[in-house]
Amino acid sequence: MKIHRPSLKLTGETDLTGFENLSGLFLPLIFSSLIYLGLAYFIPRENFLFTAGSFTLLFLGYIYFLTRNISIKQGVWLGLFFRAIFLFSIPALSDDFYRFIWDAKLMLTGNSPYAFIPLDALNQGILDDQALFEKLNSQGYYSVYPPICQFISLIGASLSPKSIWGAVVIMKCIFLAMEAGSIFLIRFLLTRIGLNEKQVLWYALNPLVIVEFTGNLHFETAMVFFSLLSIAMVVEKRSWLAGGLFTMAFCTKFLPALLYPLLVKRMEKKQAIIFTGIAGLSVLLLFAPFYHKDLLSNIGASLKLYSAIEGDHLEFNSGIFFAYKWLYYHVSKVFPMLFKAISLLLILVILLWKHDKKWASLFRKALLALTVYFLFSNTVHPWYIASLTAFGMFTPYRYIFVWTAILPFTYLTYSYAPFRENYWLVAVEFILVIGWLLWELKSNRSRITDGTSLG
Repeated sequence: MKIHRPSLKLTGETDLTGFENLSGLFLPLIFSSLIYLGLAYFIPRENFLFTAGSFTLLFLGYIYFLTRNISIKQGVWLGLFFRAIFLFSIPALSDDFYRFIWDAKLMLTGNSPYAFIPLDALNQGILDDQALFEKLNSQGYYSVYPPICQFISLIGASLSPKSIWGAVVIMKCIFLAMEAGSIFLIRFLLTRIGLNEKQVLWYALNPLVIVEFTGNLHFETAMVFFSLLSIAMVVEKRSWLAGGLFTMAFCTKFLPALLYPLLVKRMEKKQAIIFTGIAGLSVLLLFAPFYHKDLLSNIGASLKLYSAIEGDHLEFNSGIFFAYKWLYYHVSKVFPMLFKAISLLLILVILLWKHDKKWASLFRKALLALTVYFLFSNTVHPWYIASLTAFGMFTPYRYIFVWTAILPFTYLTYSYAPFRENYWLVAVEFILVIGWLLWELKSNRSRITDGTSLG
């Protein structure tokens, strides 16, 4: 495979701003900006009609921007500008950030966030913050956020110990920088492996990515950045750096573990050993400050919430999981294990079948394996799927971008009091996504083009 080495100079774009000839984009830019402004500062997630309507208009604008003949630099600047709109807002569509700050404040008392559930920490006087405690959506669970999440949260809470808003703004600044880095890395990798670099705009301008990552402050932002940076270092044969960066991705969210077999297969034996050794050592170093005799069992107890059927468990927007949960209670209790075995088998087949060393195949296999994982999961939040778009530009598949356009409708759950899901909506979502995926796998009609079109 011919490898293209990108130049530091952006071909054909010598202007400083990248905003020449934007007259045709002025109105869509203004309308999109106003809608993002509304989602950032004025529309609560309980207002489903405004939330869904806003996302619908944003995705229409997204299609408009992608089909216009704008330069890469223009598209990237637009994407970063839209993200910057959210810098000073409190996340409106998710309250997970309160737990980030709680964990950070617990660390500032000298305690591990994996050692106490918030309820115990409050009752024992370890962290006396009743106001923050009442905002938590996980008062009775141990923290499930790995060390990199904790370090980033600690930066925000340390620099703004008395203001939640201040801590959020600091963390959003970090996330915005990471998003800029991810966009650069996607463009670099597209060019490096000989694909159309304009595909980066599918990520840079995606409304769900913009709102969920910088806007709602989800750590998938950091996971995507470190994953892409690790892959870039493997491409450049810098296995030492790649191993450490892979660990940073893994220690942000555990999901990048699925990338490990895809990466080591593309290395020489010596590089693979170095990569694995550095990654293993880095995991130990990152978890060392949080050591507690019950560290693994406490984290495991919270992770179990994402796979359990009976008792305490998390469940949101679960398609296939809901189906085998029904079978569990109404047909036979053997079915859930069978379905889990099927999902694991499918993932292993995708990761290990017909290995080739083309870099495009790494992204294709990663995207499909992660898709199978989420199709069988009991919790599929919009930001989980938004992270998969980082791999989508490197493949001929566009179902993942269709999924990002459908997912905002799952916020219908929060318009009810108490919260409840509309399973008809979930069924339509999964039928559309799985149908689109199967159609693309069969027909392979959606391809990454080598011209100026983003088709």
